[in-house]
Amino acid sequence: MLIFVALAVGYLYRWPVLFWTGVALALVNIWMDGMSGAMRFPILPLVFVIVGASLLEPWWYGSAMGVLAWTMCDALGMLYGRLRS
Repeated sequence: MLIFVALAVGYLYRWPVLFWTGVALALVNIWMDGMSGAMRFPILPLVFVIVGASLLEPWWYGSAMGVLAWTMCDALGMLYGRLRS
């Protein structure tokens, strides 16, 4: 959840250091999910990144926005799971 906040604040307030740090942390989080077995093959994050890269210019910024969108979905899913239990 904290990673998503860093990404969103960095994007909304135009703080590139915070935005790209959040992107790096989100990528580390996706990698750790894959290595731990929580996510067998990260197809959904990959789809979000590809769609973001194809829709926004330049492609690396679009990829970062795809990571932002996936991190938001992941954080909301975790929050929903914690609230249900």
